[in-house]
Amino acid sequence: MKKILSLLASVFLLFTAACGGGGEDGDNNEAKKQDIKKDVLTADMLLTSDDVKSLVTYEPAVTMNNTAFKTSVRYDSDPVGKSDPVIVELYAPNEYKSAADIKFEFSTKKEKRPKSKDVEDLGLEAYIAYPSLNMYRDGYMVVVTAGSGSGDEQDQLLKSAGTIAAKHLDEYIKANPNAADGESLSSEQPDKTTPPAKSLSSGADERLLA
Repeated sequence: MKKILSLLASVFLLFTAACGGGGEDGDNNEAKKQDIKKDVLTADMLLTSDDVKSLVTYEPAVTMNNTAFKTSVRYDSDPVGKSDPVIVELYAPNEYKSAADIKFEFSTKKEKRPKSKDVEDLGLEAYIAYPSLNMYRDGYMVVVTAGSGSGDEQDQLLKSAGTIAAKHLDEYIKANPNAADGESLSSEQPDKTTPPAKSLSSGADERLLA
């Protein structure tokens, strides 16, 4: 009986050592896994606070809003209302929407805006539908809303913001070539029953279409 118990104890010790034992070595292995985890792309990475400062004349106050369907960032003037805000919305493939779904949404939005204008020099698909610039590449749709009006000055503001956002998106895609295969929009995913947040720019689109 003693021999059997001794054999069982030896097997248990060997199994514990093989699994890392939950001790310091196991903790180190887990830390290494966290170190190599890729950053999740969010809207504020496409147009940072410093980027916005180069586009506007105010010190931007930042408000983030992440849901299961998109991530967005809003840069307001202080006090709010002194100048038009800059808003960036990012739609990325995840368990809720595929790259094909997002591409379809991008194309459908454009079809609903017959007066939209294509933008050719940003290195991705893009069009202006006031007051926003809509961009698409490799499963990612980016909507940048800034300024007001519908003239050359407004076009230049949107293109300047779009150039910066497109550059940051290009850098992210090159660093994470497989990210669009299925990416979460935030580290804390909402429940699947959470209804989609109303798009900040879609409201403007609907007002213009009315």
